[in-house]
Amino acid sequence: MLGVTIALIGGPASGLPLGGPAGASAHADETSDSTSDATSAAKPELVVAPAEPVIRDDAASVVFHVLVRNATQQDLPAGGLELRIDPKRIASAGALADGLAPPKGSGTAQAEAVPGSVLATQRIDPTSAGNEQTVSVTVRRSDLAILLGQVPGVFAVHASFTPDSAGTGVSPSPSPSASPLDPSTASGGSLADRLDASAPVVWRGVAAKHRTALTVIVPFLLPSAVTGMPTRGQLGDAAARLTPLLDAAERHQSTLAIDPRLIAAIRGLGSQAPQSARELLARLEASTLPQFLLQFADADPAAQAALGSDRLLEPNGLGYYTATAPSTGSEDSSGQDQSSGDTAPTADPAAAPTLDELVAWPNGSARAWPADGQADASTLALLQHSGSESVVLDSSNVSLTGGPAARIDGMQSLVADAQLGASVRGGLAATTEAERGADTAEAAARLALLAAPDGTAGSTVLALDRRTMADDDHPEEVFEVLDTLSWVSPVRETAQVTGTATLRPQKPAQDRLDLLKDAISRESAVTDLAPLLVRPESLGEYQRVRLLALLSTSGASPEADFAKTASDYRARDAKLLNGVTAIRNDHTQLVGASTRVPVLLRNDLPFDAVVTVAASPASAAISVPTRSFPRVEIPANSGRTMLIPVDSRISSGESGLIVDISPVGGSEVTFTGTLPLTIRSVVETVALSVLGGLAALLLGFGIWRSIRRRRRAGISEAPEEFHPLNPDPESENPTDQGRPHP
Repeated sequence: MLGVTIALIGGPASGLPLGGPAGASAHADETSDSTSDATSAAKPELVVAPAEPVIRDDAASVVFHVLVRNATQQDLPAGGLELRIDPKRIASAGALADGLAPPKGSGTAQAEAVPGSVLATQRIDPTSAGNEQTVSVTVRRSDLAILLGQVPGVFAVHASFTPDSAGTGVSPSPSPSASPLDPSTASGGSLADRLDASAPVVWRGVAAKHRTALTVIVPFLLPSAVTGMPTRGQLGDAAARLTPLLDAAERHQSTLAIDPRLIAAIRGLGSQAPQSARELLARLEASTLPQFLLQFADADPAAQAALGSDRLLEPNGLGYYTATAPSTGSEDSSGQDQSSGDTAPTADPAAAPTLDELVAWPNGSARAWPADGQADASTLALLQHSGSESVVLDSSNVSLTGGPAARIDGMQSLVADAQLGASVRGGLAATTEAERGADTAEAAARLALLAAPDGTAGSTVLALDRRTMADDDHPEEVFEVLDTLSWVSPVRETAQVTGTATLRPQKPAQDRLDLLKDAISRESAVTDLAPLLVRPESLGEYQRVRLLALLSTSGASPEADFAKTASDYRARDAKLLNGVTAIRNDHTQLVGASTRVPVLLRNDLPFDAVVTVAASPASAAISVPTRSFPRVEIPANSGRTMLIPVDSRISSGESGLIVDISPVGGSEVTFTGTLPLTIRSVVETVALSVLGGLAALLLGFGIWRSIRRRRRAGISEAPEEFHPLNPDPESENPTDQGRPHP
C-alpha cells in the first residue's frame, strides 16, 4: 500500500517556513512572534506538502513530503505519523485559511481528532536536537478513493505526528546535553506534544471553462549585495539570470518593473559592458511588454514619504562611474570599496553621457511601486508630486471589490494579491523540499479558487517579490510552475477587470525609519569632504547612489536583517568621514640637528585626492624650514609618505610636528593632528665622536704599518722581488736564489 523513503538531514535546522498556512505547523503563530531569545522560542515543527500541487485524474500515486524539524536543545522521540484528507471541498480563496487551520488544542497530547479519512500511517525515527528529517510517503490511487467521486476542487491534507510518550503524559528524558532548565521543557509544552500541519491539494485542476486571468509583475533588479553601481562582472552575472527571466515574462505577457541602475550601468560602461548585458538591454528597449522604471536602486517611496520628503530622491549624477567605470571589485554588502584598481577610463570624460541620457526610457509608463503593504495618503501625494501617474499596491494595503485595476485617491492603481505573492515568495526562498512544496501548493490552490467561468471574474495580479527575485539564481522557475496550471491564463495588465478600491493606510516600521533618518542626516557630512578630491562632484554622486540603495524596498522585507544592513552602511560612512588624514606614529625620533621626518597621509575616500599640507612646530624645540606643501596627491583608498624637513634646536627632549590638511585653494582645515617627536641629537654627537676616534686609530695604525714595511724592505738588496704574502720558503734572501746553500 505504501512506499516510504526517509532522508535524515544532518546539521542545524534550516530556517522557519516562509509561506502561509500550507507551510506552517500548529505553532506557526508562536514561531512568527518577535523574540530576543530564539532558543527559548524554539519549538518542534511539522511541515507537509504534496510533491506536485495538482493530483491528476490519471495519477497512479501521490507523493507527500513531511518535514520534522527539531530546533530545540533536546531530542524529539520517535512517534507515529498519520496523513488524512478532508473530503469537504474548500469553497473559496477566502476560506482557504480556515480549511487549513489546525484542530483545536493542536500542540498538546489531548488535541482534538484530525478530520478526514486516513491516507497513510508511518513510523518516524527520533529527531536529534538541532536536526531535521524528511519523510516521503507515497499514497497509491486506491487510497484516494474518497476523492475519486469528487468534482475538481481544492482539498486539505492534514498531517499529525504523535511522539511515543504523548499518550502517557510523561515527557521524554532530556538528552545529556540538555540543561535541567531547558526552555523547551518550560511551561509552554513538552516535546511529547502532538504536532500538526496542513497543506492544500488541487484535485483534477478546476472545472471546465473556468479560468484565472493572471498578470505577473516581474522585477528586473541587481542583487541586493550590489550596494553601489555594478562592475562588469556583476553585470555579466545579472544578465545571465535576467535573460531567461525575460524569455518567461514575454511568454506570459508580463509587466516589467526595471531598476534604472541596471540600464544606466550597461549604458555607462558602453563597449566595456559584457556582451550578454548589452544584448539584454537591447531586448528590453525593443520589448513591447508593458513596463515602467522603478525609482533608482528600487528606493522605497513609502519610506521617503514617512520621513517627510516632498520630492523623491534622485541620483546627483553618475559621472564618477562613467569616467572610470570599474571592471572588477566595487562594493561588498557592507559598502566597503572592493575595487582592485582595474578601471576602464572613458576615452573622453567630457563626452560621457549625462544622467538623463543614461536613464532615459521612452517606453516606460510613469508608475511607482512602494514597498508592499506600507503606503498611506502621504505616499500617494508624494508620488503624484513627483510625476507618477499610477501605482502598484499590495492587497493588504487596499480594500478591493472586483478586479485588480482601480483608482485610489485619484491615481490609477494595480492591486497585487498579497497572499498569492507571499506563497510564491516562500516557495522561492524555501531551503527544503517540503517547505518549497507547501508554498507552491498554496499558490496553486489560490489560483484554482480564483478561477471563474468565461473569464467574467477570476482576475488577479501577482507581483513577484523583489528581494527574492533579485537574489534567486533561477527566478524564471516561477513561470515553470505556472505553466503546469492549465486553468491559469496569462493576460496583459490592460485586460484586467476593473474594480473599486480604497486605501487602508499603513506605514513602514519605525525602527527602519529611524535608521534611514540617521543615514540621510550623515549624507551632508560625507559630501562636505568633496573639496579634497581631484573631481569633487564624484563624492556626492557616489554617496547618493549608496543612500538610494539603502532605501531599497528589499529592506522592508520581513526576511531582511535591515539593522545589519544599516550597521554596515554606518561603518562605511565612518570610514569615509576620515577623509584624508595624517597617520600618527608615536616612535618618531630626531637623531640629528637636521632631518627629514616621514609623514604618512591616508586617503579613505574612494576617489583620488589632492590637498594642501601645512606643517608647523609644536614647540620652540624644533623649527620647520618648509611649512607649506600646496599640492599633494594621494590615490583613492591608499596612502602616501611625504618627507618634511625639521631642524632641532636642543640636544634632547620632546616636541611635535603639527600637520594640517585642507583643500587646495581653500582655507578650511579638514584635518589637524600632532606627530610626536623625540629629540636625541646628543646621540648623533657621541656617535660622530666615536666614529672620528676610530678613524684616527685606523689612520695611525696604517701609518705605523707602512713605516715598518719600509724598514724591512731596506734590508733587502732586491726589494722589488720581495712579496710579503709569498716569501721564498727556501731562502731568507731572494738574491741567494740559484746559489748553493751553505
